[in-house]
Amino acid sequence: MDKFLALLDQDRDRAGEKYLQLYQSLIRILEWKGSWDPQKLADEVINRVCRKIEEGEQIGDIYGFCRAVLNYVFLESLKTPELKLDQLTDKEEILSSMIAPDTVAGDAWMGCFERCLKELPDDVRNMIVGYYQQEKRARIENRKQLAEELHITKRNLEVRAGRVREKLRNCVINCLETG
Repeated sequence: MDKFLALLDQDRDRAGEKYLQLYQSLIRILEWKGSWDPQKLADEVINRVCRKIEEGEQIGDIYGFCRAVLNYVFLESLKTPELKLDQLTDKEEILSSMIAPDTVAGDAWMGCFERCLKELPDDVRNMIVGYYQQEKRARIENRKQLAEELHITKRNLEVRAGRVREKLRNCVINCLETG
């Protein structure tokens, strides 16, 4: 870790400040990308970079190198088939158990979901509902058309949908907690 900090700044205190800024930046990027556990992945990025430095890797731009490693770590995290239940927080366990509502609790989830959906601005609600319409190939074509209508790329549409999903998830969790 000392060599890593030295690449950030020769002054140890400033290096510590820059480390915290870099770490927070990694977390924000991972959140933006839709990571379920941005802190864990940011830690993995730092660990891999430190390992590379210890192995003798010559790094000119530590920030650029960290971003490159972040991309690899994030892509690897997407290959994980699904989150294990023990990796989820209590709130996420509650939500995941209500995704396929077939009980009274499922009714509560659906009620909260509908309320949260109604709280979204009309254009955002229309975008997210449109994003999930259709199945298989028709869904792909639908998303392509939706992106064109919004004058954005398909990737930007995915990012927007991810942000709305996260807001909805948080809203539903808060609704369920407050009853």
